[in-house]
Amino acid sequence: MSDPTRKLPTTTLGVQRMISMIYSGVIDYYYEEEMIIQLRRIGQVTRGLIMEKVYLPAFLDFFRWYVCLCNKLGFKLDDVLWNKYPGVCPYCLERICKGFSRGIQLESLSRHRSQTGKPRSIRGWQRLIARIYGQVNSTRSPEYLFERLREEVNEAAELAQAPISEQNLEPLSLEMADIGAWFLGTATRLGIDLESGFLSRYNWKCPSCNEIPCFRSTRECG
Repeated sequence: MSDPTRKLPTTTLGVQRMISMIYSGVIDYYYEEEMIIQLRRIGQVTRGLIMEKVYLPAFLDFFRWYVCLCNKLGFKLDDVLWNKYPGVCPYCLERICKGFSRGIQLESLSRHRSQTGKPRSIRGWQRLIARIYGQVNSTRSPEYLFERLREEVNEAAELAQAPISEQNLEPLSLEMADIGAWFLGTATRLGIDLESGFLSRYNWKCPSCNEIPCFRSTRECG
């Protein structure tokens, strides 16, 4: 059982460590597949087929598998996101994206990465992505955001299935950053406070079996 006296993590890195401890025994080869399964549930929310409060766990569980995949790949989520979204849109290099693209400007992002303002918490990242894309995303439907998220997950899943090497590690990192950005944008568009919901659901325990580590170590606790 979880320890009620244990403090919840306040940083994104702390969240990664907590999830790693909870699911230390879970087989990692189906992380990508589980993300896609949760996407189907999220799609029902964005299409208005299911009440948000009923399917809020789908958002939270998707993020759980996303964090698991980051852990599996050895990625620090803060570093992955900041590498591509260092306080500006990587396509127009604006602090508030206007929705146009000059193509990805990776080389021009280096000066932004050295600046302060890198978030250290889930809430901080949600606010940063909302600042960059909130204006343009407000004109987009939840269905559109979901479809973009789905595309990014499929691309990352394809890369993650190949043996990890120096050749595909950077492209995979960029895809993981895009998943994070589109996911945070979708959550904001739907009015979901991701950090509060996630820490409430994953409070040093698996929400399905109430254990740490998850004692089933199978999809039964998916």
